[in-house]
Amino acid sequence: MLQCDVLEDGDLLRRAPSLDDPYPVYAAIRRRAEWLVRDEASDCLVVARAAAVDAVLQDPAFATPPAADVLAAPVGADLLDGFYAKLVRWREDPRAQAVRRRLVFPLREATGLRGRQRIAAVADRLGEPLSAQPSAEAVETFCRRLPTAALTHLMGVPGAEAAALAEPIARLCAPLSPHAPAQPIEALERSYETLTGVLSHHIGFLDDDVGAAAPGVGADDLLANLVGLCLQAQEATEGLTLNCLAHHLAGRADGVDLLQFDARSAFVEETDRFDPAIQLTRRIARDGAALRGVPVPEGATVIVALAAANRDPEANPEPDRFDLYRTARRSFAFSGGRHACPGRRLAAAIAEIGFMTILTRCPGVAERIALGGYRPSHNARLPSFEDFA
Repeated sequence: MLQCDVLEDGDLLRRAPSLDDPYPVYAAIRRRAEWLVRDEASDCLVVARAAAVDAVLQDPAFATPPAADVLAAPVGADLLDGFYAKLVRWREDPRAQAVRRRLVFPLREATGLRGRQRIAAVADRLGEPLSAQPSAEAVETFCRRLPTAALTHLMGVPGAEAAALAEPIARLCAPLSPHAPAQPIEALERSYETLTGVLSHHIGFLDDDVGAAAPGVGADDLLANLVGLCLQAQEATEGLTLNCLAHHLAGRADGVDLLQFDARSAFVEETDRFDPAIQLTRRIARDGAALRGVPVPEGATVIVALAAANRDPEANPEPDRFDLYRTARRSFAFSGGRHACPGRRLAAAIAEIGFMTILTRCPGVAERIALGGYRPSHNARLPSFEDFA
C-alpha cells in the first residue's frame, strides 16, 4: 500500500476555490509532503507542489477520467454517448489525438490582428448594456456571454447569432457541476441540437479529409468537440475575465497604464498565475503509474492542485506577490501534457479584451461595484460582484 501523509480535512480542499483566500489551504498542503498527500474523506491522492503537478500532467500513465465519471448529473444515454463521451478532454484513445490536432485549425489565427478585431467587435456588441446601465449584474452577464460568443464568431458564426449561443452552452455546462441547477434531459438535448445546427451551418471545414487521419474520425467527432471547446472555454475564460476585474478592484493595477498592450497582457497573465480560474483537476492512475519511482495504485484518483503549484516558490519566486514584471512566469492553470488546453492563448485574448471592454464602457467601475465573494464550485474560481448601495 502507498504510504503518504494524510489530509484530514479534505472538505476544505474541495471548498477552497470558493473561499475568499484559498491560498493558505494550498500552502499547508504543499508543506505536508513533497509529492503526495492522501485526502482521507474521499480516499483520493493530492499533488500540490509544482514538480509533482507537472509530473502528473506530463505522464500519460495518469489519464483523464472518462466523461461518465465527470458528470455530476444525469444527461441521458444518447447525449452521453453522442456528445460528452466524444470529447477529447476525457479520452485517451488514438483517435482522440487526431481530433485534437484538427481542433487547432480554427484557433490558428484567432489571436492575430484579425482574430482580435473580431473578438473586440463581439465584446463591443455585448458591452452596450454596460454603458446604458452599469451594474454588477450587467458585468457578470457580459462576462458569462462573451467566451461562447467570441469563440463561435471566430468559427464563422455571425455576431448576433453567436451572442445567442451562451445560454445553450450554459445548460450543457450545468451537468459538470454539483452546484448547478439540474437540467431536464430534453432541455440538454435541445441545447446540443441548437449548437450543432448553428455550427454545422456556418463552419466550412467539417467535411474535409479529417477522417483520413484516423479510422472512424469524422464530422460528428469534430462537431461534438467544437461544442466541447466552447464548454471548456466557458468557465476558464469567464473566470479569468472576472478575476482580472476583481484584482483591478483590489488595486493591483494602480499606477499601470492598461491602455498599453504589453501592460494589460501582463496583467492578465499574472492574474492567471496569481489567482487562476481553474484551480483543481483530476487524473486517474493507470497500470504502471509512479511518482518519483514510487508506484501509484492503478485506478487511484489524483487531485491535481493547479493553483497550489502556481504559488510554489520553486516555480515562481515570491509567489504571493502580484508582479506584472515577473520573468519566467509559470502557470499550470490550463493544464499540461497531452491534455493541455489548446485555446490557452485565445482564452487570454478574450479575457483581456473583455476586461478592457468593462473598463472602457464603465470608466468608474471601481466606484460602482465591489467583490461580493465567490460562487460555489468544486474546481473553478468565479468571483461575484455587488453594487454599492
